[in-house]
Amino acid sequence: PNLDELAREGLRFTQMYTASPVCSPSRAGILTGRYMMRSGIYPGVFTPMNSGGLPDNETTIADSLKGAGYATGMVGKWHLGVGAQEEHLPTH
Repeated sequence: PNLDELAREGLRFTQMYTASPVCSPSRAGILTGRYMMRSGIYPGVFTPMNSGGLPDNETTIADSLKGAGYATGMVGKWHLGVGAQEEHLPTH
């Protein structure tokens, strides 16, 4: 019932555009609202062996929501980099 009320009183997104056909750039686009080339997440997929990742200066939707007082969390695949010191993980 809560989801029905949320849909009735809020916005419903029925179509989605992704900036890339592979996961790392498209995830960066969804989280930052920016084209993958602008956030540096292009053209491929980050693996644990890559040293790069989502730059620290990128503002994500979680950052914006947290600033508005919401509690945020992460579930599922990250695929936006690990880094040598795990600096690109969402728990950093």
